[in-house]
Amino acid sequence: QRDEISLIRNISVKQRNGAMRKLRFHKLAEEKGLKPRNLLRDMPVRWSSTSFMLNRAWEMRTIVNKFIFELKDDEPKAKQKAALGEMLIQDDEWERVEIVRELFQLADEAQQMFSAERYPTLYNAMPAMLSLLAAWERRRLLPKFTDFVPALDAAITKLQKHIWKIRSAAPRTTVLHPEYKLGRMFRKFWGDLAPDLEERMEKLFSLRYEQLHKKPNGASNTVEPRLQTKRLLDEFSDDESNEILPSPAVAEPWRTEYRAWIDAHHELTQDMPLVRLWGVLTTQYPTWASLARDYLPVMGSSVSSERAFSGGGLVITDRRGSLKGDVVEALQSIKCALHNDLLVRAPMPSSILEAELVIEDSDDDGE
Repeated sequence: QRDEISLIRNISVKQRNGAMRKLRFHKLAEEKGLKPRNLLRDMPVRWSSTSFMLNRAWEMRTIVNKFIFELKDDEPKAKQKAALGEMLIQDDEWERVEIVRELFQLADEAQQMFSAERYPTLYNAMPAMLSLLAAWERRRLLPKFTDFVPALDAAITKLQKHIWKIRSAAPRTTVLHPEYKLGRMFRKFWGDLAPDLEERMEKLFSLRYEQLHKKPNGASNTVEPRLQTKRLLDEFSDDESNEILPSPAVAEPWRTEYRAWIDAHHELTQDMPLVRLWGVLTTQYPTWASLARDYLPVMGSSVSSERAFSGGGLVITDRRGSLKGDVVEALQSIKCALHNDLLVRAPMPSSILEAELVIEDSDDDGE
């Protein structure tokens, strides 16, 4: 049994070798009513290029063998003529090419779910990888894919390693997505691990809540801005029942904000990146927004870094050649935020700023 991928790769090399062969191939395509195109040659380090190569060969399959026949007829040497005859692709081999294309298509669809250059996509990485894993495991059991079981086993093992690498950050980013949170899709993706992951999420959230609400030494108890506003507006009302009562003590104060996000309904439109959504929700869910800043930027996939390096070259000019890495990183982050409209911050109440100034004054007096 022959290796169809290597066979198509060799045919692609033959077709692309010289202007005359390209012209001949284009004429054959026009005669069949196809768009004149060259075959593609894949790159060993990029599986997607192999997928593109097979897709192009499949599109032009009606003229591939005819092209090889013509090369064979023009070849005067018997040895080379016989070699060209061996390159003819049989019908059953085209069927196997179609099966390989199907497997590659599954991987490509999964990759597109969490591949982006302008916004983080780790929240889609785990759903995409788990879906791909299930699809490959399902096909591994079908008779149609019997010949591809060794390749599927290797692919499944590799994919499981990637899933293991992102297992710690991925559940947290999933919870931060309004379409997933801790709902049905979350439980479906994580299965038996879902209860334990939810418990860990609660612990992480409570710790972050305590960190954000820990009062510094010397801080005075300030009245909450919303409470101040309501008190002022109630002066306009004659209803004595509007008297502000102290809020009852909550055993776990963090749980109020925790459940507020989990139970709320938010929609993420196509033109709203998840990072920008959390910029808008910062004042409404400050603890969740703090976690979003930590976990959403984690990479879900690696893309070509050529533009990143060329963009860095525009920042590190001859006059800025002595800038250290952290400064360059900060400049690049600011530039990215400005270009992609990611700087979203609602104006904070003046009382918060006043409280901060009081604390600073107290610290100065202590010195």
